[in-house]
Amino acid sequence: MVEGCSRMQLNVEGRIIEHVDFWDPTVIWQSWPVLGSLTRFVHRAFRA
Repeated sequence: MVEGCSRMQLNVEGRIIEHVDFWDPTVIWQSWPVLGSLTRFVHRAFRA
């Protein structure tokens, strides 16, 4: 599961006129062989 959040904008009638999802793609990239190694390296560098 990938955690994130959504932003929705409603018009005066209460209907959704804009919808944007925000999530961290590095969660998925970490499971890929090459990108995963690079992503984990960058995460560790910023944590230190």
